[in-house]
Amino acid sequence: MNNSLQPQKSLLTLAIISALTLSPLAMAQTPTNNSFINGASLTTKFISDTRVRSRNDNANFNSYSRLNYSAYNAIVDLNSGYYNNFIGVDVAGYLAGDVYNNSIQNDNGQYLSNEISFSHNQDWGAGNGPHLKLYTAAVKFKYHDLFSGKVGLIQSTGNGTVGNVWSFVPGTYRGLEVNAEVGSGKLTYFWTDKYTAPWLLSEDDYVGWANTQWNYLHSLGYANTVGDFSYNLGIGQAMDVRYSDTTRSVNPTSYKFYTRYQLNPTTQLAADFYGVNDKVKYNGLGYMTGLSLHINHGQWSWLSHYVMPTAIMILKLCHGLFIPTP
Repeated sequence: MNNSLQPQKSLLTLAIISALTLSPLAMAQTPTNNSFINGASLTTKFISDTRVRSRNDNANFNSYSRLNYSAYNAIVDLNSGYYNNFIGVDVAGYLAGDVYNNSIQNDNGQYLSNEISFSHNQDWGAGNGPHLKLYTAAVKFKYHDLFSGKVGLIQSTGNGTVGNVWSFVPGTYRGLEVNAEVGSGKLTYFWTDKYTAPWLLSEDDYVGWANTQWNYLHSLGYANTVGDFSYNLGIGQAMDVRYSDTTRSVNPTSYKFYTRYQLNPTTQLAADFYGVNDKVKYNGLGYMTGLSLHINHGQWSWLSHYVMPTAIMILKLCHGLFIPTP
């Protein structure tokens, strides 16, 4: 668990960046029918988040309750087309920093970490200036409409039990994803051995921040739509998970069931179940269930969620398998 996901340590990343840096020059000089260039896209985003919170109802967590900051993400996402309709590359990165930060400070004068700008010392170190992070550097491939995949620094499509944490930019896995058309649905296999959260620069920071280590995790998912009814089934397992407060290692298994029904052209009703069988963390099966209602009306949209009484577990469970936290 000592390898980092920082960009300077990846030869694959260097090769991808070199190829994409030269592509605009070639495109500007030579007309081409190559789908690798013609199918390319460049997306840029700038996001600002301001948060003020002071909660003192629990003395044990008082230092983690006082946040007052305005932070930003400046995102660049470059996606190629497919060369010979088979292979391509995706590269994406972002700058993150604070416009201002008046959050609580530790004894070293470091501000409390937030989920937008980077942390340089696990829970502390936000506000030390902007840094560039590469969160995608992947080779992608497809073969007609039969299968597709990607390998490198990637994000999960969510078909299965492996997902991405909430943030304006996603977390990064080092691994691979393969999709295959099975019947009218899609079967997805995802495998990874490294992860870093959006607000952390490297996987080494993640291990200390989460107080958790694991060897690798993988997941199998199947999604399909039959008329107005859609569903997603998933099963996964994390191997050799080691929490800091125990000497035991476990191989927790995760389960997912999601279903959605189109009530009418503007209204969707969905239900989901997510559970993790972990003998150390949950003494068995921990799970969350929920309902959601989504209504569209012209340019307006309404989305509501109702999580069953296990809502307190939701962060622990989601983190318990693919982004473990204490």
